[in-house]
Parts: sequence; structure tokens; C-alpha cells
Amino acid sequence: MPPSSLRGRTVPGTDGIELKLGYRAPFSWDRLIRYLAYRAIPGVEAVENGCYIRSFRLGGAMGTLTISHDPARHGLRALVRCEGPVPIRQIGARLRRLFDLDADPLAIHQALARHEALAPWLDDAEGLRIPGAFDGFELAVRAVLGQQVSVRGMVTLSARLAERCGARLPETLTQDSVARLFPTPAEVAAADLSSMGLTGARAATLKRLAEAAMADPALFAPRADLPATIAALKALPGIGDWTANYIALRAVGEPDAFPAGDLALRKAFGAGGDPLPEREVALRAEGLRPWRGYAAMLIWQSDPARRVKTEIRETENAPD
Repeated sequence: MPPSSLRGRTVPGTDGIELKLGYRAPFSWDRLIRYLAYRAIPGVEAVENGCYIRSFRLGGAMGTLTISHDPARHGLRALVRCEGPVPIRQIGARLRRLFDLDADPLAIHQALARHEALAPWLDDAEGLRIPGAFDGFELAVRAVLGQQVSVRGMVTLSARLAERCGARLPETLTQDSVARLFPTPAEVAAADLSSMGLTGARAATLKRLAEAAMADPALFAPRADLPATIAALKALPGIGDWTANYIALRAVGEPDAFPAGDLALRKAFGAGGDPLPEREVALRAEGLRPWRGYAAMLIWQSDPARRVKTEIRETENAPD
């Protein structure tokens, strides 16, 4: 990415700086932000008027980001409003990961189309992207909170956590409904997590996750290969195979991460019949390497009317 693509410009009347971030077309913006909207943590992020809005904290800077789609220019526009030095390169890199802007959508689509189990899902999926994470720790916390509950349950618990131990933004930086920062590892480690609706085991897992993130700033960075990344995540107490793959896919940016035991995937690979065994799903997905994560996201993002009849929750098979 050339340096010029990360230069910001002051936007009159906004007290902000605008970044322009390009991508390779096609890009399914509506599909991606629907996924983010359903999982948005109240107070921390929102999808409003076709834009994704969130708070952020990087080093000494904190503020809000408002991201909109500019399809005519094959890019996104990010309006940055913050206190402190504007970390343009860091913000740009994190947004590229969050919106999967470096993907090659045509190559991915062609690879998925070769698998007969996925063909019915592909007719409205041009420009498929994997929603990543602006902050790896935040995504990992959400994955833990989503273990064995619905997506809405995960959102509720995440909002409670942010309310309990996340700092408020200065009033001059609040953006519509976004007024709070997601808590840092140090804030979670120091917080009283009782009376939040968490089991004792889940609260302990969050504490240990926060301590691990404090001890290893590169905890959510890629390892030598995907198995090494999964192994490092599963070494954390309370993180099983499903959660490790989900974190690897969205927080670490591993496009081949694939939680084969997920109920939605087991049903989809079974062509709407009985769920296949996890081992059979993993075997059938081998031909999708190195894009298995896109197959998972294709199924998770698909229109509810075309999903299998029973409600699928991407967190349903998450381990304790």
C-alpha cells in the first residue's frame, strides 16, 4: 500500500481527518455491515445510515471512526476524530484488516464455486469479505462471551462489560450513539465481573485472557502457520477449538481458519439434511484451502431465509 493512500486530509466542518482506503472489486459492503450491525456493541460501535461507526484507542489517541463506502472509487472513506496525535498508519492498517480490503475476491469466489456444497450460497455473494477486528483483544473477549449463547446474548454481555469497565469518550468526541471505549486488558483484569450474568468459569476465562494479553502484546499476531496460531490460542484456559479458530479467523486474520465443529457448517456441508460429523466436514473442506475461512463466513453471513430451518448461531458449538 503506497504511503499516499494513507495520507489524511482535513474535512471542513467536521474537526476530523479523512482517510481513503482502496480495495479490489467487487466488494459486498452491504453484506459485511449487516454482519457487523447485528453484532455491534451498544455504546462502542454502531451501523447508522449505511456507515460503520466505532470508538478507538491507540497509544495516546482516542476518538471515533466513521467509515462509509465509496463504490465509484472502489474504496472506503474513514473520518477520524480524535484527541492526541492521529496514528494514521495504525488506523489505516487496522481498518484494512477489519474490512478485509486486501482480499482477492475473484480468486476466492472461484475457489468456493468449485465446491458443490457451497454453490447454492454463492449467487448473491460476489465480493465476499471476512469481517476482521479493529482490536484483537476486543474480538477475543467477544468470542469468549459468545460461548454457548446466542449472538444477541453475546452483544448484551459485551455491552455490560464495556459499561462496567470501559472509559467514556470526552463529550467533544462522541459520535451519535458511540460514546464509550471498549475496555483494555488492564481494565478487564482489574474489574469486578460479578453480577454481570457470567458464570464463574467464564469470568475467570476473561481475567486470564486479559492477563495473557497484557503479558504478550503479540498474542493476536499470526504465528509461523495456522496450526501454531491455533495451538497458541488453545493454550489459554477456557479457549477450545471453536473459539481458537474464530479468533484466528477474525482477530489474527488467518483466512484458512475453519471451526469444523460449528453447527451451521455441519448442516450446510450436509446440504440441509442431518448435520455431518465434524471430521467429515473437515475432510470435505480440505479442497477449499487456503480459503476455508471464507466458506465459513459465506454460510454465517447468508440470508436467514436461505439458511437451514433451525436457527443457526455461530457460537452454538463454542466450547466452555
